[in-house]
Amino acid sequence: MGQCTSVSFRWLIFLILLLLSARGSSDDVTMTSCAELSIDNGAVYRTTDSAQSHNILVECYEGFKIKGNSVLKCEDGWVGLPQVPSCYKITYCPFERAAICGDGGNHGDELLCDVQSTHNDTHLQHGDKVFLSCNPGYMLSRDPQYLVCSENGEISLNPPSCVTSGGACTISQSNVTQYFLDESSVGTVQHGASKTIKCKDGYEMKKEKTSVSALCLNNVFEGIELKNLCSFRGFNIEITHESDDKNEETDDTGKLIFDKNKKVTLVCLVNSQTGDGLPFPDVTWVYPTRLRDYVEHKDGDSFIHHEYNRSAVQAYENLYFAEEKLYKAKGTITLSPTMDVHTGQYTCVVKLVDQMLSQSIEIKIRNEFATAMYFLLIVPVVLFIIVHCFYRKANTMKPLPHP
Repeated sequence: MGQCTSVSFRWLIFLILLLLSARGSSDDVTMTSCAELSIDNGAVYRTTDSAQSHNILVECYEGFKIKGNSVLKCEDGWVGLPQVPSCYKITYCPFERAAICGDGGNHGDELLCDVQSTHNDTHLQHGDKVFLSCNPGYMLSRDPQYLVCSENGEISLNPPSCVTSGGACTISQSNVTQYFLDESSVGTVQHGASKTIKCKDGYEMKKEKTSVSALCLNNVFEGIELKNLCSFRGFNIEITHESDDKNEETDDTGKLIFDKNKKVTLVCLVNSQTGDGLPFPDVTWVYPTRLRDYVEHKDGDSFIHHEYNRSAVQAYENLYFAEEKLYKAKGTITLSPTMDVHTGQYTCVVKLVDQMLSQSIEIKIRNEFATAMYFLLIVPVVLFIIVHCFYRKANTMKPLPHP
């Protein structure tokens, strides 16, 4: 009985090992299989080959493009294959940029295009896109934000447009007058658009510019303040004089010297540094301090001298000089008759809005009293010297001897 049991156990072990061996041998000799693929307008290449798996590569012929996965793995069937890849004929969509897009020159509401093409910018392939955008201050009126080349070789020619996304900027007539702008600057500029702003003749911007391109964003010109944009170039000042004094002279410092009781007229001619000399500035003569104290005191003041009031008269006029083709403002001050109190510095002050410039001239009136006093002092001295000399000479003469 024991021997029978032992033999039976051995046969059981043998049968189990035989079954396991048979199963293993079956796996080693049986290769996995995948359905053969045949691609129209393309070719299939096996890239790897083993007992366990293999891969294939699908390539389309020239003029065709693959749709789906180009690399497939065979492992108990095609791995990750929702559908069999195919090769379709490549179609092209003619694209005329100028018909849809602007030139990128920041011209307000123009449509901007960014072509993402695998071929070129004029012939898009199926699937290529043209992304659309707008200049600053503008936005697309609707979706889509791109155009796409379809399988049938067509591209949408009904793109969205660019519309303003903010408020406009306005330059009024008062702005032109207040900030010295050119008349051409007046108008309304839409948000996102640019406008050329010019300065009035005779005014300029920094770095000697006369105009600037200003971009309007949300009611404000970006980076520009109109009130600080234009500044005045300046004035040309010329001071001359006239007099009836034949003894008039000029000393080494440039000071004009006149006799008393003469008529002297100081003339200040001013023109703006513009093509025609306009606009006219205001011209005023400022008296020397001593004369101003006399002339400007009110009636009843003990320092008032009516003759001084009448001796300094100012006048102002605007003139046109045909030979120079210039408009000039003329300010004159007439001193008549000249007196001691007229000696001093006269300043021509020129003003135009917030601009001011000045130039001075100095005159001196000869003091007759001082000359007379000098004469009265020098004559006695001279007489004393003469008398003294004769006296000494008289004392040095020896007496005649007695007979």
